[in-house]
Amino acid sequence: MTDIIFRFSNPSPTGVDVPATGFVECSLVTVEHSVAGTRTLERFAVDLVDGLAALALSPTTAGQAWHIVANGLAGVHEFYKAVPDSTTPLRYDLLGDVDPATLTTSTTGQAAWTATLGEVTALVVEARALAAGGTGGASVAIDPVHPGVGILTIGSTPAAPGGLTNPVSSTVIAGAAVTFSATAATGTPTPTVQWQSNAGAGWVDIAGATSTTLVFVTVIGDSGKQYRAVFTNAASPAGVPTSAATLTVSAAGTAPAFTAFALGADWYDSDAFLQVRAVASGSPSPTIQIQTLPLGASTGAWTTQAFVPVVGLAGYYRWDYGSAIAPVVGSTIKIRAVATNGIGTPATSAEIAVTQGYGS
Repeated sequence: MTDIIFRFSNPSPTGVDVPATGFVECSLVTVEHSVAGTRTLERFAVDLVDGLAALALSPTTAGQAWHIVANGLAGVHEFYKAVPDSTTPLRYDLLGDVDPATLTTSTTGQAAWTATLGEVTALVVEARALAAGGTGGASVAIDPVHPGVGILTIGSTPAAPGGLTNPVSSTVIAGAAVTFSATAATGTPTPTVQWQSNAGAGWVDIAGATSTTLVFVTVIGDSGKQYRAVFTNAASPAGVPTSAATLTVSAAGTAPAFTAFALGADWYDSDAFLQVRAVASGSPSPTIQIQTLPLGASTGAWTTQAFVPVVGLAGYYRWDYGSAIAPVVGSTIKIRAVATNGIGTPATSAEIAVTQGYGS
């Protein structure tokens, strides 16, 4: 018996192969001239453990070969091998290759049965022809991680990443966290992502930044850098980049403070909106939200309402409340504003109570 060591790995998108799982089935076959084929003399299977299987095979004689099939791997692995009479453990890939039609050892050292990429392409054409409507969605591509390896895909055609959502430029104070996000809506197989930064000398991968969200704490030296995400799959090994987002980092800032908050227009029974004027100082410029108490309430939980800036009137915000509240003449509602910019604590304005009156 000759000890044979089998070791199988599956390709991965990172380029680092991983140990395969599954099992190896071994059959000793011999030429059967009466049926112009082969006959199985013995057969057994061995599980792969961390991609490895060690077993003993009987040496082959003329007209014999071991038919070896690896099951559960990424792809089809099938071999015909001639096994020498040896006491030295051999790796399976060092065994003699055999032509499965005649069970004679190949003199070229290459497996006579190995299909070329052109032959695989012919199979794809046949697969398409057999598919319903003649559209099998089959394709052949060269594996970008393993050159020379053909990837046969049936049922879905590889497609480059598309439908990108781009990261948005951001301004923060040094020491604050910044978040950039990007997505690819389409791509077959599912794209992977790698974030990159550019400080002026070209794009560089950010170590470990392989999710659709990039979050980090800023320093003043980050100001002016650009950030983008690159989505990659087998159909686009070079990757498809998003547009660049620019980060601006300020050295110092001031907490927000209100300089004005007042009713921006009288509230009449013919109106279906409220309008206020709210102005706050601070660096960076604060974000202002307008909140109300429930109609008629003097205390309770404040709710941020959908006040939007009034075009052409700086500092004015309007809420078209529709059916959100149902005031009548004499109804009172309390309103306040909250300003935030990431520095210190949010600023809260004084409260104003607005009563609906008659008129237009």
